[in-house]
Amino acid sequence: MLAGEIVDNPGELLQSERFLHLLDYLKNKFDIIIIDSPPLLYCADAIHLAKYVNYVILTTRYKYSKFSQISEAHSRLWRVNKNIGIVANAINSYNNMFHGMGYAYTTST
Repeated sequence: MLAGEIVDNPGELLQSERFLHLLDYLKNKFDIIIIDSPPLLYCADAIHLAKYVNYVILTTRYKYSKFSQISEAHSRLWRVNKNIGIVANAINSYNNMFHGMGYAYTTST
């Protein structure tokens, strides 16, 4: 689904009844819905969206995203949705701290 025309205040659209009805419709029609949003620390859209979804995936760039930025983004999301996963992309699987595995599990409280 395309984003449509650029508007002056997209945050208002995300909080509108029309958008909430669209989300309800999509939830009833599909098993999984993925909504991409602008970067969290620069735009409030992700926070508005996080209120209405089951899960949030915070995407970061390995060796580029600073821990303080990831922590701040996680903290903002945590206030509105406790189901948060974090994905680190752009990992070189041949030369990283996971010794070629390409993934790792962590827990947070």
